[in-house]
Amino acid sequence: MKRLLPLLITLLLTLSVAEAAERYVSGIPIPLRAEPDTANRQILQLLPVGESVKLGKKKKNSFTQVTTQSGISGWIPTRYLTEKSPVSATKGGAQKQVQYTLEINRLKSTISSMQQEKQIIEAESQKLKENVHRANLEVDTIRDVNSSALELEQQNALLRNQIRTQKRELDVLEQANQALQDRKGRDSFMVGALVVLFSLFSGFFLARLRSGGGRNSNRI
Repeated sequence: MKRLLPLLITLLLTLSVAEAAERYVSGIPIPLRAEPDTANRQILQLLPVGESVKLGKKKKNSFTQVTTQSGISGWIPTRYLTEKSPVSATKGGAQKQVQYTLEINRLKSTISSMQQEKQIIEAESQKLKENVHRANLEVDTIRDVNSSALELEQQNALLRNQIRTQKRELDVLEQANQALQDRKGRDSFMVGALVVLFSLFSGFFLARLRSGGGRNSNRI
């Protein structure tokens, strides 16, 4: 008997905790969200008024984690949970009607959001097409510029080759001119030397002739 008493107390405490862990949805049908945030669009289920749920251990951003009777876990605002069922069983039909209406409105809102997102995507796609077209035009322009630059480079290379050829020819002409100048200098030197020698020989012969004429006059 002493052994059974602690077990009974533990069982009663467990049952009381289990009962305390059960809550009901109040107010209006509440969306069961995947995340504790009203901006989260992922709605797992729409919970009708009076739906019983099991409380989880987590709470965040005024949300409480719950598990539905079908075993789906999610988050709902804590203020819509109550310990007592706010409606009777006789109002089940009205609840389902409200639930269907809200579900239809939610689907309409989802479709409207999808249409808006589609328009945004189409607009972005058009912008991307325009950007691609501009990029293609820029690529064509760059190709034309590169082609022109290649032609200019080829022309510059040809001109540089011509300049080098003309420079070599100029060097040859300068060398030939220098050779002519050297030859002219040598020729001028030779002519001057010949003139000097001729002058010396002329003076020598004239002196001999004069000295010979003076001797002949002395003899007479």
